[in-house]
Parts: sequence; structure tokens; C-alpha cells
Amino acid sequence: MPPISLRNPGGHLVNTGDFSDFLELVPDAMMVVDAGSVMTLVNAATEQHFGIPRASLLGQRLELLVPGVALALDAAWDGEVVARRG
Repeated sequence: MPPISLRNPGGHLVNTGDFSDFLELVPDAMMVVDAGSVMTLVNAATEQHFGIPRASLLGQRLELLVPGVALALDAAWDGEVVARRG
């Protein structure tokens, strides 16, 4: 993944490394999913919160952790695609 930069409270850009490094710093469970709701990146807090090893989460659909979320995500995704075409 490409490096990312954030602005600190003083407004200066701070290079945080790549996105996966940044995600590991977040104390909350966070997942990155693709358009099919498949988890492509999870942080350590996700493993701790759900008690499931990262290797078991990657490649699985988000419904494994949040049942029923696919319907909401599919609707949001469809709306975004329609908005872009419109």
C-alpha cells in the first residue's frame, strides 16, 4: 500500500508509513473490506475484540463478525454506483 500522511494538530504533514502500519496504531477494531464485503485488512484490535486470529479473518466476508451487515453495505454500494453513473 502507498504511504499515507496525516496532518498533526499544528497543521504539519506527518508521514505515518503505509496504511496497514497506521491501522495497527488505532485502538479500536477496524477492518478494510472490498466491494464484496470480504475483509482484506484487519488490525490487532479486531483480533483481540472478536477473539479470532487475523489469518482466520482475512478473506472472509464481514458477516462473520457483523451478521446482516451485507444487506446494508450492498444497498450503500448500489447507491454509490448509481450516484456516480447519474
